[in-house]
Amino acid sequence: MSPSVETLHRRLKSESAKVRLEAARYLAEHAGPQDEELLREALARERIQWIRTALRRAIARVSSGTTNEPLEQSIDRDD
Repeated sequence: MSPSVETLHRRLKSESAKVRLEAARYLAEHAGPQDEELLREALARERIQWIRTALRRAIARVSSGTTNEPLEQSIDRDD
């Protein structure tokens, strides 16, 4: 079961860098368009570089529209 938006929001505001990093890493893999504002707010507050990096990855993922769905691959064959 994935964490709720409220849980992630609370984790991103945690005093524990470890908790914030785990939330940012989770969002880097699972964020959706609805999470962009939350991510940008967290990035504006965050001072630890590796957490900022994870938040930037999550924002880039949301901005590019990338999801965890498998990509369709086409194969060109010369028969």
